[in-house]
Amino acid sequence: PIPSSLAYRRQGSNNNGVLLIALSGDTFSNAAVIEGYVEFTAMDNENVASISVELVEFHKKGPGEGHVWDRVLVRQGPWKTKKGDVLPLPFQLRVPPGTSISGREVIWEIRGLVDINWAVDIDCVVPINMRNTDVERIRDALGSLDYRIVELESAPLGQRFFGKFQPPADRKSTRLNSSHL
Repeated sequence: PIPSSLAYRRQGSNNNGVLLIALSGDTFSNAAVIEGYVEFTAMDNENVASISVELVEFHKKGPGEGHVWDRVLVRQGPWKTKKGDVLPLPFQLRVPPGTSISGREVIWEIRGLVDINWAVDIDCVVPINMRNTDVERIRDALGSLDYRIVELESAPLGQRFFGKFQPPADRKSTRLNSSHL
C-alpha cells in the first residue's frame, strides 16, 4: 500500500494498463532524494519486461530530449500479469548537488515507463519544480548587502550559474555590476 503522505500526481494509460506516480510534493531541492511510488494496473493479460522511473532536466540550451540525471529500474521482468492486477512499487531518485533552478529556461520532470513485451508501452510524465538551496543562500547574502540579482541563468546540466547584479544607487560607480557565481 502507498503511504498516506504521498499523493498521486499523474497517470499514463492505454489499453494495456494504467501507470500512476505518487510523490510527497511537487517541489524538490538539490542533493535531495525524491521518494515516491509507481502503481501499475494491468488492463489485459500482459508480459511486462520492466518498470523504470527517471529524473529528467530540460534546459533551453541543452539537448532537446533532456538530460537524465538518475534512472531507477523499479522492477525487472519479464513477468505475466492478469487483467486487474495492481502492483505498487516504491522508488528513490537522487537529485544532483548543482541543479539548475526551474524557470523559463529549465523544466524538470519525473518520467515513468512500463515496458510491455510485444505491445504498446505505458508512460507517465510528472512535471516538478527544482530549487537550489546553495543559490538561494547566495541570493540571501547578496540581499543583505543590498545587491539585487536582476538576472540569474544556469548553464545546461547545472553546476554553473551566471548572474547580473544591480547594486544600490550609492555603489553604482563601483565595477561590481555583473559577476560570475
